[in-house]
Amino acid sequence: MVYVVEESNGNSLLDMADENKRFNIVPIVYTSPTPWQYRMLINIVDVLFAALDRPIQVHAAYSNAMFFLKTGGHYMLYVQGNCIESTNRGDGVFSSLTEGQQVQFQRMERVTLEPFDRDHAYVSGVFRTLEIAKIDQSCLVSDEFWTSKKLHRSPEGRICLYEQLKNLPVYLLFESSCGYLVFRALDVYNVERNYVASEVYIKRFDEFFQLVACHAFLSDEEALKYLTADGNG
Repeated sequence: MVYVVEESNGNSLLDMADENKRFNIVPIVYTSPTPWQYRMLINIVDVLFAALDRPIQVHAAYSNAMFFLKTGGHYMLYVQGNCIESTNRGDGVFSSLTEGQQVQFQRMERVTLEPFDRDHAYVSGVFRTLEIAKIDQSCLVSDEFWTSKKLHRSPEGRICLYEQLKNLPVYLLFESSCGYLVFRALDVYNVERNYVASEVYIKRFDEFFQLVACHAFLSDEEALKYLTADGNG
């Protein structure tokens, strides 16, 4: 499946994605598309492709990667270097991101497209490799959540909030174009605070999650109503 996100006028996209022509393309058209608007329509993907000509599009590509690109998935970028990083021709495509965001993109290849396209480049690599996920500090929850000096001091000077919060219920809301499901997560406070441990926890879904409630959409119109409501906040 190929999910194609287009801005504003998507008539050409809709025509290209006609089910009689290319049945594996899912067209998604928004005026100013952001991942949380269409998050119910897209599954986790293996590859992200984006054409970038403005720094704001770099952040949009990062947001889409965070929402939809699997750990160890690949990204492929077509970079208009004279609009983003004129001196490096795609080398500094992530310069507008924070250091914690940049570390999640491990570049494997950069190729300039001259003489076909001046100041354009193709950049590809791996998003959030397992090695990076293990050491990436940006994925950690604030230490203030887990430990606090304001509470009763332990012999080490800090007390783990896990002991106070372990009995509080934690729920997972699963959204899809078919409806909503609510699960209760068990022993979630035992999960280490990194991507790898979280993925292991989620893959053992039948062991750590209990179905609490569900709401199936009765029609396409109802699904669209909920999706639009979520998109509008």
